[in-house]
Amino acid sequence: MGEGTEHEQDPGDRPSYVVGIGGSAGSLQSLRTLVSGLSETSGAAFVVATHRPREGPSMLREILAGESALPVEEAAEGEPLRANRVYIVPGGEHWHLDPAEQFRGPKADNEGSATGAMADILASSHYPVDALFRSVARLRGERGIGVILSGSGTDGTLGVKAIQDHVGHVLVEDPDTAASEGMPRSPVATGLVDWVLPADRLAPTLMQNISASEAPGASHTPNLDAETLASIGAIVNQHTGRDLSGYKRTTVTRRVAWRNCCRWRGPGWASPWRNYRRAPTRAMPAA
Repeated sequence: MGEGTEHEQDPGDRPSYVVGIGGSAGSLQSLRTLVSGLSETSGAAFVVATHRPREGPSMLREILAGESALPVEEAAEGEPLRANRVYIVPGGEHWHLDPAEQFRGPKADNEGSATGAMADILASSHYPVDALFRSVARLRGERGIGVILSGSGTDGTLGVKAIQDHVGHVLVEDPDTAASEGMPRSPVATGLVDWVLPADRLAPTLMQNISASEAPGASHTPNLDAETLASIGAIVNQHTGRDLSGYKRTTVTRRVAWRNCCRWRGPGWASPWRNYRRAPTRAMPAA
């Protein structure tokens, strides 16, 4: 799509979920592994922001296109998100999604297209992954997902907090197996991460949960009694300091359902609650 072209999002192409993916040093192999496991029919859109130079050629689109069953595109100014696609934002720049779910880059920001809450998000975002995640959180709420891969530094941590504040979901590559542990370890330390998994388990976990949540007749509000909800709330509060008492009952139960979609199916498939009992700092079931 040509630069500067404006197109409205076709309602039939609107993604069921928007998944922001961030990485830096050493993330290429993790990205290749992740995109190779994405389903052609999940209905989600996947947006990749990595620390790449602004100038010079990049083969990232071609590399990922060779691994993915989904179309892989470079994000362009004014392009709307479409389901079942992988988008790569240009390197060295802060890109975000506007209220119409169209891509906006630095030029648009300078011309004043980002206003109100979105302008506040961009003004307080110093890194490209944070900028992307915070716009995903603002626009999609509980249907916004963040994935942090290998990298150095702390980019993405503020975005993870925003996604969780908007009742979204976060997956992080296991820092112990990542090529560079800084970016994944930083959000894990906040206690706001839902899954900490090796790179080869991230896509299956994403697809399993998205598929289960979109299945006909799927129950998004399981019947959890007051005692169970209180126990979950106490555990989350103890380990993260987050108070669930202000959340609606349906919101909490939907989030528990999301986390319980992925039950034990072999190595790397432990549910967050099983992982929590074994190692609470590695897969804290945040809310």
